[in-house]
Amino acid sequence: MALAENTRNLTKLANVNPDAILNRLNDSIARRMPTYRELYLRWERLNWSVADLDFSQDVRDWRNLSEHYKERLLWTLAAFYVAEQRVAATLTPYVTAAPDPQQRIFLATQCVDEARHAVFFDRFFEEVVAAGDGDLAKRLRSGRQWVGPGFAPLFDDYLEDIAQQLRDRPGDIVAFAKAIAVYHIVIEGVLALTGQKFILAWARNANILPGFRAGFTAVARDESRHVSFGARVIRDLLDQDPSLIGPIHEGITETTTLGTWLYQPPGGDVTYTSAFGYSLGDLFNYGGIQLEKKMRAIGAPMPEVDIFTPAMEAPWPPDNAGLVPSDVRQRMGMRGIGLLGRVAPRFAPGVAMMTLHFAFDAAAASGLDALYEFDLEGPGGGLFTVAIKDGACRISVGPGAREPDVRYELEAATWVAMTEGLVTGDEAILLGKMRIRGDVSLGRRFGELFPARGDPRWKTTMPEPGDGGSRSDEAPARSQGDGRAA
Repeated sequence: MALAENTRNLTKLANVNPDAILNRLNDSIARRMPTYRELYLRWERLNWSVADLDFSQDVRDWRNLSEHYKERLLWTLAAFYVAEQRVAATLTPYVTAAPDPQQRIFLATQCVDEARHAVFFDRFFEEVVAAGDGDLAKRLRSGRQWVGPGFAPLFDDYLEDIAQQLRDRPGDIVAFAKAIAVYHIVIEGVLALTGQKFILAWARNANILPGFRAGFTAVARDESRHVSFGARVIRDLLDQDPSLIGPIHEGITETTTLGTWLYQPPGGDVTYTSAFGYSLGDLFNYGGIQLEKKMRAIGAPMPEVDIFTPAMEAPWPPDNAGLVPSDVRQRMGMRGIGLLGRVAPRFAPGVAMMTLHFAFDAAAASGLDALYEFDLEGPGGGLFTVAIKDGACRISVGPGAREPDVRYELEAATWVAMTEGLVTGDEAILLGKMRIRGDVSLGRRFGELFPARGDPRWKTTMPEPGDGGSRSDEAPARSQGDGRAA
């Protein structure tokens, strides 16, 4: 951990565990947020040079990668490549908009960092990927062939709009607070550092691409410094004006929503992440945890979530063979729902919901009082409420006694696919098949309350036929002529 923080030796950085950087970031802002001067001095101490990187082994490693891996790695790396150029081009308005001269000084160093990151990726794409001759502009245009449709709405449109607001109203503290939340907390603190962690871990475990690992680790270290700065700015702004939590939450929610679209792999093919040892769910869950840690360190509440991504064109729900390859399937705790879904699709969603209590882990619900609402659309669907209180689970048809803490909106067929284990909840969100509203922390706990098949708790919470267990207080929904549940 100390090595990651203090060394300028890029060769040694190639072997640093990326978790060390992220853990140090979270620990430092949780204990005592660094001052603007301390962050500036850290930048002076840890400056590094793209020219010092040695890509000779990377060229050989890249040639030895299969086309399968190259295609999937380029989808991720091209997004970083083009994104670094986009943020370098949109960051300068932050400098003039910052109300504090110390903030302006640090933001000037960050502009230098972002330009260096863009040059790092350009050199990697030129020398290792061999992504065409020409200058930086031509290679950037070439790099866009690999980025997905979720890239432009976030980096070309939304981030540019945020920067334009700062250009137009440099003295608007509301616009500045939102802009810091968008860029420093979500784009860098959630999206970028999360993606870096998983790709660096894969390359490090495979012992390949040492030049890339060294440079990308240095990039991650720079960005952890930027995130520390953003957390400090937001805390200072909220100390001065607590009402700024509104635009801060707005920026976080809007950027997170666009970020889920950014994560969608081509055609819904989850091997674009699983090939490197992680899933879409891992990305989504880790990013959410990182956001919670930043907000906790700032001393601010988490925003309400409204997460939805446009539907993919891939067929849904998956056929009996499954859209998701077997090596990344996660089985959930309901027996026979898959068979029921094939022979009686109008009853399967309601039955799957009403038998959810068989997978309930009462120990995980200790001290929790939460209301989850599921709006399942289409044949066999309906409105269902899952109430958790005092270690007990109550599932009923219709709305609960109060407004839900978390609301899920999805097709009934998607719910059956999830209970059958063909797709996880995180993947359903990221593939644009489910919308979530409400408390993000409680939303994340739902998976702990109802563990998936294979989880060590599952055998103790899923009763055999005839055993006791948590009870469902309502009968399964009956199908009506229009396919909705009664």
